[in-house]
Amino acid sequence: MKYFLPAIVLTLLIAYFSTRGGVSLPVDLMSIDKLEHFFAYFGLAVSFLWGFWKIARLTNRTAWIVFFCCSLYGFGLEIIQYAYFPDRFFELLDIVANICGAFAGLYLFRFFVNKTS
Repeated sequence: MKYFLPAIVLTLLIAYFSTRGGVSLPVDLMSIDKLEHFFAYFGLAVSFLWGFWKIARLTNRTAWIVFFCCSLYGFGLEIIQYAYFPDRFFELLDIVANICGAFAGLYLFRFFVNKTS
């Protein structure tokens, strides 16, 4: 369980920041928002993968399940924002950034684990 603590904390932080009151960003800062999404889900995927790796349960299937769950979590939070927070919006590009971040985390984690083993 202790190896999953970073993943649990990051999961809760992402939920907190995803459901806070919306802030209108100027157009030139919109790309920063997508980078935040990318790196949040990159970190989420890596932290879960690290937990499974530390308990020696990281298989190819587990890695893809982590990717799928991180992506689904991001999609679900976008729906929750739209449904329950009137000042937040459903943004398809946020979902794309979430999925890309989770995939990059999966790919780079597996690359470095294979490189060091």
